[in-house]
Amino acid sequence: MGQFSMEKPPSTGSLLSGNQHGCAFPVLVALAEGRLLVGRFARIGVHQAWIWRGSRKVASMQWTEMLARQLREHGVVEEPIQAMLTCKPDDLIKFDADDLIRWGGIPYE
Repeated sequence: MGQFSMEKPPSTGSLLSGNQHGCAFPVLVALAEGRLLVGRFARIGVHQAWIWRGSRKVASMQWTEMLARQLREHGVVEEPIQAMLTCKPDDLIKFDADDLIRWGGIPYE
């Protein structure tokens, strides 16, 4: 469920190891910059951005499209962006270490 951990190994970049929850945005930016070390259990999940409307969580395509533009400006591959644009906020489209490495992540053991 979008589990990842961002750690900083000495002077190498960011490490995605697979044990915390958080936003995939910085992971995708680090990946596009060629600075993401990917552990074998790494995985991320993406979905549309959401806002609170009263007590309900609702999709915000305005925020989602803005984030998609920013990810494209950073050079992120299109597959996770398209997944983010189509996946409702209460769901996740998941990607694993193989996907992240295929997109340019650096294998890390």
